[in-house]
Amino acid sequence: MINENTTNNRESDWYLGLTYLLEGDESSAENIWMSLIFDDLENSDNLIQDLLLFLDTNGVKQLTENNIDNAIKIYQKIKEINPNCYPVSLQLNIIINQWINEAINLSKKISLTKQKINIT
Repeated sequence: MINENTTNNRESDWYLGLTYLLEGDESSAENIWMSLIFDDLENSDNLIQDLLLFLDTNGVKQLTENNIDNAIKIYQKIKEINPNCYPVSLQLNIIINQWINEAINLSKKISLTKQKINIT
């Protein structure tokens, strides 16, 4: 049975691994994450999914904060863990579409502003 303390420790270790990953120490990140998974082999599939969700959530956070290099590191790691991880692609597509829409809206505003300047 998983208790709240175990879950909190696991989340702390997910973050510790993420910190190592973002600092460029992939080996330490992998060691931390794999030790958590190997310590509970009965739940390894669920733990891997939890790790992927954790990484995806933090990848999105990095993207929304314009930390593109960090997001790339995270998504590369997700693809290494599970090359067929479709939610990642969906999440990235959502963000990219938001950026495209913002760029289109900004472009329209610039055009309108230029037209107003030329009219007056």
